[in-house]
Amino acid sequence: MSLVISFGMLSYYSGLFSAEALRAEGIDNLLGGGFVDTFWWSLKHVLDPGALSENYGAPVGVIIFALLNSMMGLALTGGLIGLIVNSIQNALESAKQGISIIDEEGHLIILGWNRKAPSLIKQFFLLNTPQRVVILSGSSPQHVQTILKAEGVDQKNKKILVLTGLTTSAAVLDRIGVSKAAHIIILAEGQGLKDSYSDVNTINSLMVIESKLTAQTKVNVVAEIVNAERLGIANIASPSPLVCTSLLMSRTMVQCARNPGYARVYSKLFSSAEIGFELFSCVNLEGSLFADACPMITNATVIGVSWVKKLDDGSLKRVTVLNPEPDYDLAKDDQLVVINRRNSTVRFDPDQKVALKGNLRQLLDRPKISDILIFSSSPNLSAIINELGLNSSSQITVTVACRNATDIVLSLDENIALNGGARRSLPESITIVPMEFDLDRRWSLEQFDLSDYDSIFVLADESVSNVDADSSTAMIMLLLEDVSRKGGVVPPIVVELLDSKTKDVLKHSTIIDSVISTEFVSAILLQVATNPFLESIYSELINAGGIEMGFRPLDNYNMLGKSMGYSDYLSHAFAVNELIIGYQLGDGPDAEIILNPDRSTFPSLNSRDRLIVLAQQLYT
Repeated sequence: MSLVISFGMLSYYSGLFSAEALRAEGIDNLLGGGFVDTFWWSLKHVLDPGALSENYGAPVGVIIFALLNSMMGLALTGGLIGLIVNSIQNALESAKQGISIIDEEGHLIILGWNRKAPSLIKQFFLLNTPQRVVILSGSSPQHVQTILKAEGVDQKNKKILVLTGLTTSAAVLDRIGVSKAAHIIILAEGQGLKDSYSDVNTINSLMVIESKLTAQTKVNVVAEIVNAERLGIANIASPSPLVCTSLLMSRTMVQCARNPGYARVYSKLFSSAEIGFELFSCVNLEGSLFADACPMITNATVIGVSWVKKLDDGSLKRVTVLNPEPDYDLAKDDQLVVINRRNSTVRFDPDQKVALKGNLRQLLDRPKISDILIFSSSPNLSAIINELGLNSSSQITVTVACRNATDIVLSLDENIALNGGARRSLPESITIVPMEFDLDRRWSLEQFDLSDYDSIFVLADESVSNVDADSSTAMIMLLLEDVSRKGGVVPPIVVELLDSKTKDVLKHSTIIDSVISTEFVSAILLQVATNPFLESIYSELINAGGIEMGFRPLDNYNMLGKSMGYSDYLSHAFAVNELIIGYQLGDGPDAEIILNPDRSTFPSLNSRDRLIVLAQQLYT
């Protein structure tokens, strides 16, 4: 700029302060027409090109210098603006690439990106917290923003920062403030295609994060693990809670097959927006029986007991027991596990009592599941078959109907044989039969006698990149609907969906239970991230053996036709070692599920209604 100003000052020798020039509006010699006046005139034209018009009437030489100065001033100003804009763009690009430092505390960090992320973010926003959401993944920010918009994630007035970078880089994780975050959720990177998910990066991220956290750091970390075989390694890498997608989905779908109608209960129970699990300290209940304590919690439903146990290595572990015996003695350090409405304080009334009944005989009619038909292949297929074996005390036959069925069944047989240690007789108790079925070739189920099967599973098949998994699922459901309309027998069906919108499309189909895996898994990831103690509760609810949820008709408790209140139902449930958590009004697809019911308005139930209970699981 100094060179341009110096060049403009040469106009002094072209008659800048001559009598003719001084008649022009923009030329003045207030300080004697020397160096200062010349410098001011040149600087004015560099900074303000509009000053050129004020030289009207000046000598031609002066006007030429004024024109050149103004043009060079424009070039300098344009260059300066370009430099500023470029610096801002570089700063924004650096932020997107994970290069800039995030000076924030108490934020939510999502590492990795897959189908579950949009659902997870939507559920987080339903909590109405002011926390910022920082997303770091290998996907471009534009790709992530496009998906969020397509999935209907409302970003207005929401704090979302989308970054691109290595989720395993210690330097990048430092820059996004992992040690200052409130919650960290690690998702398995991938789109669900064959072998596209990577648990290796997840475990590596866990190790890096663990090295950054100290004993004083209060950051809740939860990670998604796809393959159950890698859970052991992940537990060694970090003590943080883990949610295994294959185990979670397999256990959920098998429980839905054993108890048709469960999907709606699971959806309601694990909904972050409506109800949640809490811990209530038993300071005033020391020495009381569990059955006596339950009615004392007046606005929440007690489902179990939890306490912290000190291990041999000095570390602490939370232990949770759901549906303990009614005569379980509560200790001082015990906490009651309750289901409560969001943002509602647990109320305690020691005067509330329930009369315990003697042991009642209860006959349960459980669906017999020995022949299962599974459509499509998915990463969860092996885990589902293993879970079917773990939930059965008799021989079961599984027919796998998909593309390249023979090759897939061979790999399944090898996998089940390798993992049979979970139950020694597991490989012998399962027979897997391949059935070639390809929607690209045959749109018919004529080769199947559906009446031979006790249950049908339709899995989300993401093995073909150019075909939407839910579209394939919808086509299979249409074929099953066609069989049903022609008078054929169709057993209960459990369907895995990736998008809740598909469920609306299939609402008039033969679906008995539909599990929306993206929403289900993301809900549990979010809840465990915000309340780590929930990991033990979910494991207990869904595991084979131990505790299960069940539907109970009123005649199971000899209560049909009687006028009963909530305390009467609770008393009869204790008599058979069960615990009431809600009820179902009506039956079929339009049935209404009520969990953690209001005791003051508990309805009078009839033969079409069911109680929803926690009970001891029995094998069939």
